Amino acid sequence: MTSRLSSINLRMTGKQLLCVTFTFCLVLSGCASKSKTSNQQQLQRAYIAGQQSATAQMQQQVQQASAPQVRMMGTVKNPVVPWYQGLTLARALVDSQYQNQANPTSITIYRAGNEIPIDPQSLLRGEDYPLYPSDVVVIQN
Repeated sequence: MTSRLSSINLRMTGKQLLCVTFTFCLVLSGCASKSKTSNQQQLQRAYIAGQQSATAQMQQQVQQASAPQVRMMGTVKNPVVPWYQGLTLARALVDSQYQNQANPTSITIYRAGNEIPIDPQSLLRGEDYPLYPSDVVVIQN
């Protein structure tokens, strides 16, 4: 009888062990799915944030493109200068942050298909030239 009781206890212990193992696996798989869900939510939030950022950048570019501007080509830090009433060539050179140590050898304004050559020395003598929206200024050294 004693051996029968011990085998029953072993069977009960075996069943309990099996039950505990199964419960433990369920708990772990539940944690894994919660973790997986959490990761998916983080990825989804990051994706949405990236979309919002890209949309904002595109809207800003469209607004800037629709705003009147003057393009500066040459050794300048800021090739796009927002146009405003009274903008002159000298001011645009300052606003674009002309970066060459030497004076330009030639400056040309392209306006509505026309080429307007400017003598750089005339700027140094104090002459200035008005700029208009969509002008392109080419500075050569």
